[in-house]
Amino acid sequence: MFQSVLSIIRSSWKSLLVADLFSKLIAFIILTPLVSLLFRLFLTLSGREILADTDIATFFLHPIGWLTLFIVGGTFIATLLLQQSLLMTIGFSSQQGLKVGVLSSVAFAYRNAANLFIVSVSIIWRLALLCLPFLAVGGAVYWLMLTDHDINYYLTEKPPKFYAACGMIGSLLAVMIVLVARSIAHWFVALPLLLFERHPAAECLHASRQRLKGHEKQIITTVLLWLVAFFCLSLAINAITLQVGEFIVPNSPGSLYRLAFSLGTVVILWSVTHYALSLLGVMSFSSVLVSVYSVWGMRGNTLTLPDEHEIEKSGLRLTRGRVAAVFVLFLIGASLIGAWAIHSFELNDHVAVTAHRGASGRAPENSMASVEAAIEDQADWVEIDVQETSDGAVVVIHDSDLMKVGGPPVKVWNMTSDQIRSIDIGSSFSKEFSDQRVPLLADVLKRCQGKIKVNIELKYYGHDQDLEQRVIDLVEAHGMQDQVAIMSLDANAVAMVRRLRPDWYVGLLTAVAIGDLTRKDVNFLAVNTSLATQAFVLHAHQRDKEVAVWTVNDSATISRMLSRGVDNLITDEPKLARKILEERASMSPLERLLIAFAHQLTR
Repeated sequence: MFQSVLSIIRSSWKSLLVADLFSKLIAFIILTPLVSLLFRLFLTLSGREILADTDIATFFLHPIGWLTLFIVGGTFIATLLLQQSLLMTIGFSSQQGLKVGVLSSVAFAYRNAANLFIVSVSIIWRLALLCLPFLAVGGAVYWLMLTDHDINYYLTEKPPKFYAACGMIGSLLAVMIVLVARSIAHWFVALPLLLFERHPAAECLHASRQRLKGHEKQIITTVLLWLVAFFCLSLAINAITLQVGEFIVPNSPGSLYRLAFSLGTVVILWSVTHYALSLLGVMSFSSVLVSVYSVWGMRGNTLTLPDEHEIEKSGLRLTRGRVAAVFVLFLIGASLIGAWAIHSFELNDHVAVTAHRGASGRAPENSMASVEAAIEDQADWVEIDVQETSDGAVVVIHDSDLMKVGGPPVKVWNMTSDQIRSIDIGSSFSKEFSDQRVPLLADVLKRCQGKIKVNIELKYYGHDQDLEQRVIDLVEAHGMQDQVAIMSLDANAVAMVRRLRPDWYVGLLTAVAIGDLTRKDVNFLAVNTSLATQAFVLHAHQRDKEVAVWTVNDSATISRMLSRGVDNLITDEPKLARKILEERASMSPLERLLIAFAHQLTR
């Protein structure tokens, strides 16, 4: 098997390289926009613009969501299969002693586009049927064992029931993953059966299963060995590239032009090595598929291949002029890319610091003590969470109950304001905070007025009465309209606040999203670090949206987010964030640039 893979790559690597470039170009120009357009069409049919957090689950439980999964998901998988089809056609033809042209291989592979879509939808359908029972049982376990109290209590305190539920759900997922891997192993020759033996698309998965029956362990072992080898090679090449980069970029560049050239050279080196790794991965995997088909899946000699007379005749000749031209282009490219790198990073930190649930790293979250600590630590904003009690009071509390902070297992909406304010929420953090109680929003606003801005997150657990209007009334009663931000995970609640008070500063909070978040009618987007990429921040700024990132509590992450140009750091440790800002302010632009570039390379 190993020799077969090496033989395919060695004999046809040039054609595989050209084919990979061609398939990526087609995907970029046609297929990727098509997938995006289809998804946006189905999203529009559902009456939504984007999917964020819980909206994702509810969307895919709807009939339109299922249709989206099969049509858009099938198109996406078909795009990947098209690329593999092209590479497999070249690899298998080479193995059969034919050296066919890239264009003829392209025509051969892309003639099967409609059939590949049918195979893709079949894959999604079968995997959905396989996974659905496990996901349903896992959801039932979660509902029965982890919904008596707020999920944050289980995540923080980790009672025995939490470990039991995790063990049961983990076991279900492990079995599901094994069955999914086994199914995929059964389908490993579906593609060559479609391409080279002209099997009907609807029967390819079944035929593949029959051909490979009894060889599942060998196939899974082969793929695992390929993954391990490729992972180790990637680590080695990345380590070498970083070492070379450290050698190339000078500690004291002397001039901005030299720095630009050095950085540009590293960017080119990094890009080339990463593309080479990506190419090697795609070529070697397609060769593994071809070898699996040749060793365990092929039956008989009746094969359909591209026209063997269309032989690729192009070659590469190196001359002094061509070498010199490449060298000159490299110099120009390195300098331009370096200059782009210098101007693309945020060198001046125009950022606000928000104390998450108060300075909750040193005081109980959402308590008056944490608000006081946020003021002491010179945060620009304090972020708090608000809910309604049974008697309509707006209180500052995050979870649906008080279990995490040492209170009883009673839901917030089932307590009066007097009952909830009689509970000690500080002792579980530290005995010195035993006097802390759940504050009213009115008390927090009064303490913060003129000292620190307040970011109010509206919390909804399905029992709200008139939370938006009550918060608005309290803010206006304290005359703090220009000192307050309103945000929520619930896009409908944010839209309601926008309708009630169009001029207020509002934001959407989200951890995961499908679609273009920057299209939302908000002033800012509060996202987690995985969403706060440099491209996302730039795109948001182009649409006049600010970006707040949560929850950043360590120096490296704070510095990385600053280099990406975020507008607001939401942190449990505002004192640490302020310290890092002061340290960066004392650095030269060159030092901040090198830090930013280091973050870019290690992201």
